[in-house]
Amino acid sequence: MQYHDYARWQHATCRRGDEFVGWEFWRDYLADLPEVHALPLDAPRPAEQTHRGAVVHTHVPGPIAKRLSALGQAQGATLFITLHAAFSLLLSRCSGEADIVIGTPIAGRDGHEVESLIGCFVNTLVLRARVDGDRSFEGFLQQCRGELLDAYQHQHVPFEYLVEALKPNRSLQHNPLFQIMFALHNQERTSFALDGAQFTRLKQDSGTSKFDLSLDAIEGKDGIELIWRYATDLFREESVRRMGEAFQTLLASIVEAPGRPMRELSLLSPAVRRELLDFAALPDVAASLPAHLGDAFARIVRSHPDRPALVEGG
Repeated sequence: MQYHDYARWQHATCRRGDEFVGWEFWRDYLADLPEVHALPLDAPRPAEQTHRGAVVHTHVPGPIAKRLSALGQAQGATLFITLHAAFSLLLSRCSGEADIVIGTPIAGRDGHEVESLIGCFVNTLVLRARVDGDRSFEGFLQQCRGELLDAYQHQHVPFEYLVEALKPNRSLQHNPLFQIMFALHNQERTSFALDGAQFTRLKQDSGTSKFDLSLDAIEGKDGIELIWRYATDLFREESVRRMGEAFQTLLASIVEAPGRPMRELSLLSPAVRRELLDFAALPDVAASLPAHLGDAFARIVRSHPDRPALVEGG
């Protein structure tokens, strides 16, 4: 079998005139899709994407990664589905949204005949998760599993065709259909030898980001490496790092109590929780302040009339 055989099969089997067979699934699945995510940004969106980006690395320890895998297996879900559900929950908690949209690349080699065939089969799937904080994570995982398996059954419809057929509002400020990407890499070789030469993977930052936010999870022997790539026009490094720390805390909360309502699962690490409690224990200074902001402002004006009231930028 050659690649042109696959292309001929795809054209004969997956197309019906100008339409792709089964695209109606995506039409219904993506109906009333949010135009853009509502994650809190550190800066307004520029008029046009520059695709400037940076990377933050975090790590899920081995014991938590093993318990996540075991939790997924108990629910009939792969590690990808489990991490996707947890990532969707994180985005929901950070944004206050219940309708979460994430893109993911898929290999497209769903038949053994094409597993070793040279050629491009990759497609992008748009995955949607509706988060109900009153449900348990176990129940949410079952929901995500069913919806993702349905999406896999229709993975042959190209992403470019969906954009053309669904006609979402197009903007230079953001990508169509989704702006957050997630991918799991669990079959990659990090090193190999060839005729006495040793090869290892180099970590290199391109300084770019195709999307607002991308999360790559790399499964290894000692846990899961998480690579957070973000658009520097929208996010500061410390914000993404805090999100990564919150995700690790959330994963630990999930494996400890997967049957608890998701709104009760913690995003705060013990250190952050202590910091907030210490802040809350500070003396109450509100009693010494005027009742209204205008009164406080007028008092400062009388005390320091020559000082700048507001400084922006330089």
